[in-house]
Amino acid sequence: MGRQAFWGFCLLACLTGSSLVEGSPKIQARAKCPNQAVYYRLQCYHPIYRVLTWDDAEIECQHLRSGGHLATFRTAAEERIVSSHIRRTSTATNAWIGMHAVQENNKLNWQWSDATPYTPGDALWDNRTPSSTTSSSQCIYVTNIQSPGNSARWTQFTCHSVLPSICKYKATL
Repeated sequence: MGRQAFWGFCLLACLTGSSLVEGSPKIQARAKCPNQAVYYRLQCYHPIYRVLTWDDAEIECQHLRSGGHLATFRTAAEERIVSSHIRRTSTATNAWIGMHAVQENNKLNWQWSDATPYTPGDALWDNRTPSSTTSSSQCIYVTNIQSPGNSARWTQFTCHSVLPSICKYKATL
């Protein structure tokens, strides 16, 4: 019994004393998102299944949370995680994201609604680039949500069409 008590005391001292050691890492609570949203890299991605035009979807995202906008996808991993969440929670195949164009001098200039930088002509996360040719297709939606193996992950479309959307905002602590 004495040996067990000794080891138990040592274990208890190690566990309680480790937080007192100078320079030990502090444990931080993981940021939180509402149940409807998925968490990825300090952001919440919140699907809105009510169909809206691109402009109305952007307004909905801004009202949903402070700092909210239609989602910006910088990487394929980011889009895959969000699309996977949508596959688990709905049958939606397409959803508005924050990429849209402003027509200037007979050319489409693309930008993200949250002011994330976009260099014209740069490939998006699926290695394709939006067209700069003037057309009525001035907004982008993520597509093939229910078909993850399909290489086409977004489509240029008219902003007046109605679709579900994906909002993005900072997760709370």
